[in-house]
Amino acid sequence: MTALEIALELPLVPYGLEQLRTRFLFSVVDSRNVREGALVAAQMAFETEIGVILTKMITPSPSVSGTVVASRRRFLDVDMDLRANRFLVEPALDDLRGLGAPDPYVGLLRRHLSSDYPRYRVCATAATLSFAAALS
Repeated sequence: MTALEIALELPLVPYGLEQLRTRFLFSVVDSRNVREGALVAAQMAFETEIGVILTKMITPSPSVSGTVVASRRRFLDVDMDLRANRFLVEPALDDLRGLGAPDPYVGLLRRHLSSDYPRYRVCATAATLSFAAALS
């Protein structure tokens, strides 16, 4: 397990981020296993361009991207679950800013979270949680 996976498994102190983390980790895998959810979230955080901002704080592990998680759900399915929890995004971004995230990073995450593309929205959610875990 990598440091990022361990950090994603642990509760996040700001309430908004923790609520989003809990729902997201259980929505990315069919197994409802927190460990597998943390691994998939770590993978998703680096799958699109949004992962570039994370590399300044988190070194991506080759073992994370190379691991296959059989219970991983499709982006469209995860995005459908996230639509029901869209009200958690703004409080989570406010909490991320409160943890010390620079405004340009939070703005970039906000734009990706409101993207027209499900893959961008899901990966931006994973990146938000990974960024918060790195700051915690």
